[in-house]
Amino acid sequence: MLKRNNNANYLFEKGKSFYKNELYSEAIEYLLKAKDLNPNDANLWFTLSDVYKAAALYKESVNSLQKRIKLYPNEVLCWTELVDMYERNKQYDKSV
Repeated sequence: MLKRNNNANYLFEKGKSFYKNELYSEAIEYLLKAKDLNPNDANLWFTLSDVYKAAALYKESVNSLQKRIKLYPNEVLCWTELVDMYERNKQYDKSV
């Protein structure tokens, strides 16, 4: 199990590095691999949402935020981001 988490952490950090360098496709690829190994990592879901947002993949960003919110339902920042993504998706009824 430890090796599995280390691999997920490596993939997560690699994905964040690609994101910082605006290489969104590569970032998504690594973050999705990390998610497969550690699907309950709330930070991963939030980072994945940010990458999707930067890549203008708003529907995917919403899905990632919803997964994060399931893990931490009281986190205000996630709810704020979710409203923003609903508005970018023109889902105004959900953003209220």
